[in-house]
Amino acid sequence: MAILSDPVVLIDEDSTRTYGSGSFTTGASAAPTAGSLLVAHVVYCTNGGGDPGVGITISDSGGRSWSEPVAQHRRQGSGTDWIGEAFFIADNASTSGFTVTVDTAAGTIWAWEVQVIEVPGGSGASIGATGSVSSTGNGAVALTLDAAPGSGSYVIAGLGTYETNDVTLQVTEGAGWTEAVEAGRSVPNAQIQFRTGSTSDQVDWVDNGTTVSGYLALAFEVSGSAGGGVTGTVAVSTSAPTVAAAGSPTVTGTAGAVLPAVLAVAAGTPTVVGVGAADLPGPSVAAAGAPVVSGVVSVTLPGVTVDAAGAPGGTVTGTAAVTIPAPVAAAAGSPVVTVSVAVTLTAPATAAAGSPVVSGSVGVVTSAPSVAAAGRPAAVTPPEPPAVTGGGNRLFTPHRDDEFTDAELDALLIALLLAA
Repeated sequence: MAILSDPVVLIDEDSTRTYGSGSFTTGASAAPTAGSLLVAHVVYCTNGGGDPGVGITISDSGGRSWSEPVAQHRRQGSGTDWIGEAFFIADNASTSGFTVTVDTAAGTIWAWEVQVIEVPGGSGASIGATGSVSSTGNGAVALTLDAAPGSGSYVIAGLGTYETNDVTLQVTEGAGWTEAVEAGRSVPNAQIQFRTGSTSDQVDWVDNGTTVSGYLALAFEVSGSAGGGVTGTVAVSTSAPTVAAAGSPTVTGTAGAVLPAVLAVAAGTPTVVGVGAADLPGPSVAAAGAPVVSGVVSVTLPGVTVDAAGAPGGTVTGTAAVTIPAPVAAAAGSPVVTVSVAVTLTAPATAAAGSPVVSGSVGVVTSAPSVAAAGRPAAVTPPEPPAVTGGGNRLFTPHRDDEFTDAELDALLIALLLAA
């Protein structure tokens, strides 16, 4: 169904009074909208001569094909002066201005009134209900359509009057109707009004003028959907994101979506495509085998155990957040520990052999062990031995290059026993 918009005025023009015979051509119109329905409302009044007996014709400078949505008519205006009224429609695909030419073989014309509007989105194939009325006198005007219009349709109604009082804007549109244009002239006067959003078959005007003798009115329906065509709320779900050839997710519409998991590029570095909340992947191992932590890892340390020799033990009850650096190897291949852990030990139990009991908490910081070049622990330099006093009050100090011979050790032992 066509989507319609409110009519727009393109031409509102009248000829001089005492016009005479022959066709009448308007000036250029305003630029129309491509895809609109052009509607021409034409009213004339003769200068005597009675019933002209012929109809109105129309053409335009754009070469369009015009038709009548509702049959034109004519009647006596006053005395031997007659009035005629017609609606013409044409589909429009252009945005160029144009002129309109009207004619009738009615003899002498007193004056022409030509009004052209467009109905955006309308079409000549969408004409529905129609109606007309012909009567005399001042006051309200009403006609009945031959069917009820659709609520989304536009009903276009035109009025032509033999008005003897040349007073501007004498016509009052009906309740619920909107006036598109009024000539505001006498002999004749012409007006167009429209309505949408109603299924009523009644077309009316509150007042047709001030000193009206005869009048004519025509109306027709342009079927369609008014106001853009959307009569409810539309919920649209876009499709899931797709993955392009390079592996990057591509969103093909505007959507609220959960971003895909983090992708890894060729070098193994996690890459977040877009803005999103994501859990970083687990540590990966580089070519050299060193663990790489790409985030902060929360580690629960294992419990401390007690070995057979009665070493103190205990349990670490807290959780430590540790960032583990890459291990480094010393020149001789010795491992180097670069992390110190503060451990609160529980009180160790007393072994059967009478092992001492630690009654408090001990803070232990492990140091980095080192390995000598030859792969064994470095030699320990003993402390200087104490001076020993033996029999005969003689001082004996064994010493030779910081090493003891068997004889010296024996002598040292004897001296210690004597001293005791």
